[in-house]
Amino acid sequence: MVPPFAIHRDPRYFHNPDEFDPDHFTTERVIIRNREPYAYLPFSAGPRNCIGQKFASAEQKITAAKIFRRYRVISTTHELENRGLPELVLKPSNGFWIRMERII
Repeated sequence: MVPPFAIHRDPRYFHNPDEFDPDHFTTERVIIRNREPYAYLPFSAGPRNCIGQKFASAEQKITAAKIFRRYRVISTTHELENRGLPELVLKPSNGFWIRMERII
């Protein structure tokens, strides 16, 4: 069994793994160029990986584009509490509050 939760938080593959940093996935970083190809497994890997991977990725991009085109999204939470034990989906214990302002 492959533990994606542990692999995704391994500092050998992700610098400061518990911090949100979109640059974790840019190819300019040396650590990424030298990273194992299966160090990031959001949908598993191989011939039996998630059949909904391409659909889920496309749906996320379309939804985000529609939201950001019409609204300015502002976080009202300054610091997220790190939960020790993950459930099915990682989430902050007190929620993550945002404010959305419609763009005219």
